[in-house]
Amino acid sequence: MVRRRQRSGVERRRFARVAEDVVVGCRALEQPTVRALTLNFSAGGVLFVGPSPLEPGTRVELRLRLPGEPEELAFEARVVRVRSRSNHSHEIAAEFVGGDAASQRALLGFIEARAGYQPDPFPRISA
Repeated sequence: MVRRRQRSGVERRRFARVAEDVVVGCRALEQPTVRALTLNFSAGGVLFVGPSPLEPGTRVELRLRLPGEPEELAFEARVVRVRSRSNHSHEIAAEFVGGDAASQRALLGFIEARAGYQPDPFPRISA
């Protein structure tokens, strides 16, 4: 009998997530770009549905166009998990490992606005 460890009610994610349908272009090295659709994303990574599975550990280039933004945001990412829904639909979780600073700032600003996150202007510092 396999026992699964139950999660406590504590949120273990480091970044706020936004559930938003955004078209993403995903390209593994030496592969054509594939169009996919995000399920959610955060400042740390993205979960999207694509037509082909990718192996965990695969490095990919991701391009996101956020609603209302004229420019695509470019990120380098590493596939961390894949769950097949059907032969032509696969949930792919990728963590960001690089990207230009402007793309990172734009994504974080979008997430903060959508998630209602407001950074504490006076963070507590433990002594």
